[in-house]
Amino acid sequence: YWLRRLESVTQDSSHALRQICALQHVLSEALTHAEASSREHGWLRRACALLENDECEYSQESPLHFAARSLNMSYESFRKKFTQLAGTSPNAYRQARLMDKACELVYEGKSNKEVAAQLGFCDEFHFSRQFKRVTGFSPAELRRKLPRGEE
Repeated sequence: YWLRRLESVTQDSSHALRQICALQHVLSEALTHAEASSREHGWLRRACALLENDECEYSQESPLHFAARSLNMSYESFRKKFTQLAGTSPNAYRQARLMDKACELVYEGKSNKEVAAQLGFCDEFHFSRQFKRVTGFSPAELRRKLPRGEE
């Protein structure tokens, strides 16, 4: 898009001053767009950090509502903006990060019961079902696939 805009300025055979003004206008728009994009990426980084933060576990509200409130937004506005910028819902993002942590804990040799307790699942069976739903295999299958350490 920006290349086409710049090419249109250079192809204009009108007065040089008009070309300079048009170039300044295009560069100004590009800079404004870059600043807005940078702000959006900063917002998304902060939202992701809030969703990954264990601090929200100590709150009485859900982690998703905690993140929205921390960003001074309604949950619906937060959900829509997060989905637009991240390409996935905040809940799906949080579940994926939880399963990343679960994989690390399984790799460390923790039992399903220990992983479930550490990550806030109601029991090891619920954890195992969620793990399989998200990853496509059970924690036991992951353990079988892990290389055996020979220390």
